[in-house]
Amino acid sequence: MGNYIKSNNGKLDLKIPFVNISKFLHENSIQILAVDLNSLYRLLSLELFHKDPFDRIIISQAIAEGLTILTTDKQFKHYPVKCLW
Repeated sequence: MGNYIKSNNGKLDLKIPFVNISKFLHENSIQILAVDLNSLYRLLSLELFHKDPFDRIIISQAIAEGLTILTTDKQFKHYPVKCLW
């Protein structure tokens, strides 16, 4: 949902129509993470360096799951999460 909002307001340029994302994800073995209780607990404990709620959920999920985030957003560096880009 977050990417749909960002593509509609011009902040995200998708190379394929949003309705085709499911096929793209399947073809590239990309898995969507559900927001679970562990991620929500992490979200509630995050300091408010980053104010975007969608990015804060991504950060909390990455912390909870031990994942690396691909981003150029400099606000992510304030959190204990590994970022590439």
